[in-house]
Amino acid sequence: MARSRTTMTPLDAWAPFWALTTTGTEMAMAAAQTIGHRLNMLAEAGHNPNARERRELLRMGSEKLEAALASSRAMSGSWNVLNRQLAATTQAQSQLLLAFAGLATARTFQELTAAQQHYWQALTHNGETIFKLWVVGMEIAQQGLLPLHARATANARRLGLVGLRR
Repeated sequence: MARSRTTMTPLDAWAPFWALTTTGTEMAMAAAQTIGHRLNMLAEAGHNPNARERRELLRMGSEKLEAALASSRAMSGSWNVLNRQLAATTQAQSQLLLAFAGLATARTFQELTAAQQHYWQALTHNGETIFKLWVVGMEIAQQGLLPLHARATANARRLGLVGLRR
């Protein structure tokens, strides 16, 4: 029977970071292409933009507000998870301090051995809790970035700009 893994590996903690980095890079590239295209359009239009150019200008402002609201909604649901993880971190740090105090007050070899074991367990649990906190933070950032990414890449595709995945 396979044993279930309860501890996190460094790879578990870095995977959400790489996902966030990839999403952010794609969004930045799409936004840069879209901004360049729109600035060029404005420069060519001069003082008298046509109806299509005016619609594009109006769209620029409203879509940013819509994307910001979608980003806020996406992240708001995850704040409870983050709060629980912060509480777990505080509890783990308290356990670590208590275990350290046990090391300092041990009077016999048996007490010292038990205190060392308790300290090691608390230290390991504290590290896992910090890893989990990191992962939750990266996942919240990713959730907030996804609506912005979707809008930026959709604009770049709509405007016929190249170099973006579908």
